[in-house]
Amino acid sequence: MYRKFFKDLIDFYLAILLFLLLFPLIIIIYLILYILIGSPIYFQKRPGYLNKPFTIYKFKTLIDKKCRVQKSKKKNFKFGNFLRKTGLDEIPQLINILRGEMSFIGPRPLLMRYLKLRPFINHSRSKCLPGISGLAQIQRNKKDNKGKWKSQLDFDKYYFENLSLFLDLKIFLLTLIKIFLLNRKQDYLVEKPLTKKSI
Repeated sequence: MYRKFFKDLIDFYLAILLFLLLFPLIIIIYLILYILIGSPIYFQKRPGYLNKPFTIYKFKTLIDKKCRVQKSKKKNFKFGNFLRKTGLDEIPQLINILRGEMSFIGPRPLLMRYLKLRPFINHSRSKCLPGISGLAQIQRNKKDNKGKWKSQLDFDKYYFENLSLFLDLKIFLLTLIKIFLLNRKQDYLVEKPLTKKSI
């Protein structure tokens, strides 16, 4: 019942509420980015539900060819780094949720080029709406990239098979904790990683 009905309702109404509450912040971030780089919104095609392409929206955290600022080859800028570390760059994805293209929690949408690989095309992750955060993201250990794609696919499969309100709430809370801990330069996932049995 949660998978087929309540999850979509919660996503939709929560997205409306957050959009209204965060609207002043959205305007402020947009204006700051416009002043700094001239191109506030990043958008790109990604595979969505059943691998159907959709356009994902984010605040820009890197300088690209569409930006007004092209003084050097350096792509990073301080405000962009701040948005990325705090997760504020993901706010425009509320639009994707309202359009029914994404969920707050689900497998993170991959790049279109991964659809050329059979493990991604046929994977059960495509049967879930992509999420702003997901089980694989709260588990990721940046110090160990070995087998990261296999690990991500395993967690995405686990999420699809065990999707529930409790699991979504747990991922949501751990996402917030991870953001705060990253700002303190700590990685609780490295010290005591969650296992599938502990979820």
